[in-house]
Amino acid sequence: MALSPNDKQLLKLISQLNSSQKKSLVDFIRSFITKDDRTEKQSIDDYNQELDRATRNVHKGNFTSFEDLEKEMESW
Repeated sequence: MALSPNDKQLLKLISQLNSSQKKSLVDFIRSFITKDDRTEKQSIDDYNQELDRATRNVHKGNFTSFEDLEKEMESW
């Protein structure tokens, strides 16, 4: 199956991410897929676990600042 131009661009961008950024992106994309299929509400425990994981990532420096994102977008 041939890749669309969007698929090619997405693969190119993903290849530029580090391991931690890729994991964050996978989690983010997965949240779109599972929310569409989810028939039940997310439990408070699950929600709190997601917040804890996100907070740990921020404290470890595993995030992209808005300024860095702007610079990256300008280079496209």
